Amino acid sequence: MFRFRKNQLERLLPLLRLPPQLKLSGGAKTGHVQSEFAVLFMLYRLAFPSRLISDQDSWGCDFSTLSRVFNAALNVCFDLHQMKVCENIAWYGERFDLYRHSIQAKIIKSPLNPVQNRIPQSLSDVFGFIDGTAREICRPGGGIQNPFWNGYHHGHFLMYQGVSFPDGMVVISGPEPGYYTDLMLWRDCRLRVDLEAMMAA
Repeated sequence: MFRFRKNQLERLLPLLRLPPQLKLSGGAKTGHVQSEFAVLFMLYRLAFPSRLISDQDSWGCDFSTLSRVFNAALNVCFDLHQMKVCENIAWYGERFDLYRHSIQAKIIKSPLNPVQNRIPQSLSDVFGFIDGTAREICRPGGGIQNPFWNGYHHGHFLMYQGVSFPDGMVVISGPEPGYYTDLMLWRDCRLRVDLEAMMAA
């Protein structure tokens, strides 16, 4: 069910810096759950979206408890580690050279490289990849739906700008209104300002 073994889970839990037990909020009664169980269910849910009611038999809890477990794990992980993904490109500044060398190594080995065994000049300073993404939302009420309408996707959306790195980490900036294009996102996002300041330093 998972892409890691038990001994890898034992290494992961201390790195996440979670307490031994997580408090479950909401519902008719409060309770606690082991962090190991909560992390496993959170990772499962993020990798394989499914209905909570169909997960009851596999996880041995009713769907209400599973919902509270997932929310508790997600909230604690977000509180502890949000600075690594939310508009904090500076946190990765010391790793840019490592990322650049990693990308260069892939380019050199690629059969699509037009200059064999060398890095094309235009790709010599690449350390990450920028892209915008759209996340659909319900139609806003109160007469404010126009800014969120996206004509390309034909729905109401929030737009985010992100930079992904070779180690799998992503830094996200946003949200912005749904009518934004990728170019508008890049023009107005805090991510661009921070990157330009870091490159000028």
